[in-house]
Amino acid sequence: MNAMMKFSSRAAAATVMAIALSGFAQAPVAGQPGPNLPVPDQTRVPQDAALNPNLPTIFVVGDSTARNKADLGWGDHFAHYFDTTRVNVANRAIAGRSARSYMNEGAWDKVLAEMKPGDYVLPQWGHNDGGPPLTPDFKARGEGKGVGEESVDIPVAVPYKGGPYAGKTTETIHTYGWYNRKYIADTRARGATPMLLTVTVRDIWTPGPDGKLHIEHDMGYRDYDFQIAASEKVPLIDMASVAADKFEMLGPDTTRLLFPIDHTHTSAVGAEMNAASVVTALKNANSPLLQYLAPQKAPTYPAAVAPSTMGAQNSAPVPDASPQTNVPQRAPLNPSLPTIFIVGDSTASNGPNLGWGSHLGNYFDQSRVNVANRAIAGRSSRSYMDEGHWDSTLAEIKAGDYVLLEWGQNDGGDLGGTGSKNARGDLKGDGDATEDVMQTTGPKAGQVETIHTYGWYNRKYVADILAKGATPMFLSMTIHNSWKPDANGALHLSLDMRFGPVMWKIAQENHLAFIDMAPVEATRMESVGKDKASLWFPIDFVHTSPEGADLNAQSVVIALEIAKSPLLKFLKQPLPIPPDAAIATKTSEESLAANVAAASVTPPPRPASPATPAAQEHR
Repeated sequence: MNAMMKFSSRAAAATVMAIALSGFAQAPVAGQPGPNLPVPDQTRVPQDAALNPNLPTIFVVGDSTARNKADLGWGDHFAHYFDTTRVNVANRAIAGRSARSYMNEGAWDKVLAEMKPGDYVLPQWGHNDGGPPLTPDFKARGEGKGVGEESVDIPVAVPYKGGPYAGKTTETIHTYGWYNRKYIADTRARGATPMLLTVTVRDIWTPGPDGKLHIEHDMGYRDYDFQIAASEKVPLIDMASVAADKFEMLGPDTTRLLFPIDHTHTSAVGAEMNAASVVTALKNANSPLLQYLAPQKAPTYPAAVAPSTMGAQNSAPVPDASPQTNVPQRAPLNPSLPTIFIVGDSTASNGPNLGWGSHLGNYFDQSRVNVANRAIAGRSSRSYMDEGHWDSTLAEIKAGDYVLLEWGQNDGGDLGGTGSKNARGDLKGDGDATEDVMQTTGPKAGQVETIHTYGWYNRKYVADILAKGATPMFLSMTIHNSWKPDANGALHLSLDMRFGPVMWKIAQENHLAFIDMAPVEATRMESVGKDKASLWFPIDFVHTSPEGADLNAQSVVIALEIAKSPLLKFLKQPLPIPPDAAIATKTSEESLAANVAAASVTPPPRPASPATPAAQEHR
């Protein structure tokens, strides 16, 4: 035998799995963050669907991050990206397994029995491979570090019921690299094509050299994967880098909502994001699997039609598939066409297709107009400017363009100062009040920043847009999934009047369009009732699923129609306007006008002090 080798131990692996399993047992409560998230049924392909023997098959082999309960693994969301009339997608991952235990328990032998020439295999390991050779509950899954040929013999404490060690009393444990090379060799022996996947990203953040928090890219196996791929000449599908970039765009707070169980296991929405990241990584690697991708389509389910009595629950259909936008966020703009720019926060741009701005382009004829989603998650009207994003967008804007401005979700945050985590709040109202704050985080760290009112920032947007010869338009904020009973006990959504009156006032004074999408969205949500509408909010009460994002995009289109916007000439076709949506819009605008005076009153400024946290919310 080879010399004994030293193995590192991660006893926490079993604890993580126990936490994950206990979290699944809790009853879902709609609209609440944390472990009690409602889990929508998103995949249409059964995990063990019969394989068409006349088609090639893509096998997913891995652990719980790829296959888990109730669509919580990315492998359960993978199939809808492919044309399954041309290729099978078989998710054969098993929760709690490592490269070693999946093989030793006989799971790999079963996959090999299904495999045929022309198939593809995507193995992904790492989360459970660092455990000790025998964990306290005898889940024998740990391996040796590295990619060498070292091995060690250990007694089998609990007999294997199947696999290569069935009936044996001694097991030879190899390195992580050895097991992966065997997967590759076995796959090739079957005439199939192996491709190595880097491990999914965990919700663990540490400060980087730039002083900012960065998500973990590597659990200690990344270098091994690259070495194995290079030595065995197999494609490396680096989904970890793609996923990490997405999560860093969202930031720690929003990312945490996608990991409601622990730092390893995602919600169904997080699993969908990981599946999308695998597809993007396949594209980056110019994988042969690209030939089987399904053509991207605009969503086709019908628009909701509200009944005459708001709150009824049987009029609007609840979509059951995840629509995918056919407009890349940074698609090149045709300079000969006018452009509709979207500027806002995560409700407009989030994850894979989780913001309405990712779906709006589906409704416009893009042979006649560009649609450019320049919204960024986590930003306010102030921070979007402070961080330079507005300058970048402004550089793209030309005469004849249109800009849809939607702010408010993050404008009530803290102003900054000592102890601040995210300095992005504005002063309330539309006046000229200012406050000087010594910033300790963000682009103004180490500087005294003069903070203005919400109205001031939005007036600057308007002035900058008009100076370019473009047309600004204000959008009301998207609706929160927050319901309150009326006098008769019927549940209704309330419209947010914290920021709308300011936008309404600026629009009226400058003869600009105010696109009131909020009452349209509320009408359509109330038409299906709280329980069904809550399925559109799987993360929290603010952020939607792809279906909810598309509903919001439709609501924007309908609001443009109600406002008789000049953008209507670019629509592929108009959407039906629910009767109650027009009535609700009129009522909303009356409320906005009535609140203008109150919204224009600014509170007295607080004393500015470098030592003051300035964490009070101005809402």
